[in-house]
Amino acid sequence: MVKVDFYDDYWRMAERTVGYMGGVVLSYVENNSRVLEIGCGDCQLLNMLKEKKHCDVYGVDLSKVALKRSKLNRVVLADIERDLFINSKFDYVIGLEVLEHLFEPEKFLSRIKPLARRFIFSSPNACYWKSRIHLLLGDVRQMNAFKNGQHLYYWNYREYMSMFERCGYKLFDEDAICGVL
Repeated sequence: MVKVDFYDDYWRMAERTVGYMGGVVLSYVENNSRVLEIGCGDCQLLNMLKEKKHCDVYGVDLSKVALKRSKLNRVVLADIERDLFINSKFDYVIGLEVLEHLFEPEKFLSRIKPLARRFIFSSPNACYWKSRIHLLLGDVRQMNAFKNGQHLYYWNYREYMSMFERCGYKLFDEDAICGVL
């Protein structure tokens, strides 16, 4: 499958850091929470939540390579659009830079809504000034990502928030940082 191959190749070369998004997530998640991260990669964020917030953490990702890097036991290899069958409840479900990779993000959001009290999601903002300059200069490589399994959707702030509203989510806070919604 092209998508799986792409993400395994990505994780073979990647040195991911949770960076500023890790700090944002830490500021929202309460101590001792039960957390599921969708698209957890090598579980850096989950490890941070476990160590700094004493959370009970779980993860799911598409890449075997990424999960092999993980030091956590409660991670599952799965395609979240097809294989995500979770009967547990969580305090938080987190998906950083995940929804834009899904074929049907609204269907997915509707399916996972019963899993948690709160959700933390992020996505690149297609209208961020750097993205606009790329387009203005004719650099549309970012927009041709479908070929290699990257971003299938590009949202601006209004489109992104409307998607959550259509799926029945209520906004409790928002934080737009450096082109990330």
